[in-house]
Amino acid sequence: MQQKSKRLLMALAGLALASFVALLSLNGAAAIPYWGLHTVMALGMLPLMLAVMAYFVPVLTRTPAEGGSVMLLPLLALAGGVAAVAGLAGVFAGIQAGALLTLAAVLGMLRWMHVRRVLSLSAAHPGLAWYQAALFFLVLGLLLILAGTVWPEQWSMWRRLHLHFNLLGFVGLTAIGTLQVLLPTAGGYQDRDAAQRLRAGLKYAVAGTLLIATGAAYTPLLAWAGLLAWMWPLGLFILATLRQHRHLRRGAAAALTSALLGYVLVLFSGLLHSLGLLAPQLSVPLFLLVFLLPLVTGAVSYLLPLWWQPGAG
Repeated sequence: MQQKSKRLLMALAGLALASFVALLSLNGAAAIPYWGLHTVMALGMLPLMLAVMAYFVPVLTRTPAEGGSVMLLPLLALAGGVAAVAGLAGVFAGIQAGALLTLAAVLGMLRWMHVRRVLSLSAAHPGLAWYQAALFFLVLGLLLILAGTVWPEQWSMWRRLHLHFNLLGFVGLTAIGTLQVLLPTAGGYQDRDAAQRLRAGLKYAVAGTLLIATGAAYTPLLAWAGLLAWMWPLGLFILATLRQHRHLRRGAAAALTSALLGYVLVLFSGLLHSLGLLAPQLSVPLFLLVFLLPLVTGAVSYLLPLWWQPGAG
């Protein structure tokens, strides 16, 4: 892995953590607004997650480490994030520009993943399919934002779909797909069933995300079905993880396990939100504090030494 790519990964990780700290220091955990979540996602999480995908995809496809060109895509997404945040602050057409720039970055990443799959000498690891599905949800979420600018009378529905496609689809699929590979590595144990679980569970996670998002926009009954669908692959992963509890008591593994369990709370909060039993003002800090923060800190604390060492990766 090129040193420039490693330095970019470290810079994006620092930016993501800094966005968390800034948001919490300015607003407090109990008063995180939607614009704050968008800022953390657009400026911190999205560029970092694309860069982490670029880091892991060569491993999943057993192809050479990425070159410097693909690492331009997270920077393009960062530019889109800056434009989107400016749009939220009132800059004319900033949201549209941000969505288009980010869409270009995501489509470029999907094309690169397809090329890597074709170049793979053997079948790609099923974790790659989770990344591709996550990016397809992100594409849908971005298209919904553009649709909202054309049909503003449907904005409430577009926003709910956009929120769930991004948080459960893009972030959720990326996180759970990565954790099933990263958590055993960080904990120092083998999970021989991870590939099979990923291969069998993707359709349930995709269906669950679609049902929860549609339930939030239209009818809560679909959200119940979506929760059950998501809990099938997630429950199997949690059971397999808890069997290794001796390896998960400290360091990055403990933080990553906390994020995994926190994602269950996020799914239930999404259901309660769709039923009108949980205010969005509570679901946003829950997503940030019990899932996203331990996920980022755990992953970065484990991966940062690998990126820092000149000969690693």
